[in-house]
Amino acid sequence: MRQKRGWKIKSSKEIYKNPWIEIIEDQVIRPDGEDGIYGYIKNHSAVMIVPEDDDGNIVLVNQYRYPSDQDYWELPAGGTDHTENFKEMAEQELYEETGIKAKEMILLGEYIEFALCMTNKNYAYLAKGFDSSFLKDNSEGDEIINKIKAFSQKEIKAMIADNIIQNSPSLAVLNMYFNRKNNEK
Repeated sequence: MRQKRGWKIKSSKEIYKNPWIEIIEDQVIRPDGEDGIYGYIKNHSAVMIVPEDDDGNIVLVNQYRYPSDQDYWELPAGGTDHTENFKEMAEQELYEETGIKAKEMILLGEYIEFALCMTNKNYAYLAKGFDSSFLKDNSEGDEIINKIKAFSQKEIKAMIADNIIQNSPSLAVLNMYFNRKNNEK
């Protein structure tokens, strides 16, 4: 029987699988000794990018999300299982969603989207060295990007405070970005 810090795993089975996610259910003995189950999602690593233009503005995309049937302002992002070169993936996703080819791509850090029930590690990048006056949507397939817009850092902070930016990975990565900015002062 395998163990994870006091959790004993009696069995593990795949409940569902598609090209993007696997849902796993483990039969466990919890640390308190009681039998139980634990379900979680195995998914691929992803990247999220903070595009900061030459004037210090941040580019967001307004994107439709099928599960909630709503549009959200969020940072450009994406994932794939085809590469371990996350910087290259970030460059590709940024271009696909915004038309931006940045001169610099700087790793801001790593984050876990929802450690309670997801396994993927994601990577946040700062993209610099571009003019945002040429933004264009290059997205295809299942992405519906309604708008692409550069916002001042003050506007981004107001959008966070006013609950306009609701996407949790975007909020986490913007926090990483603003912490970096504060530490540079």
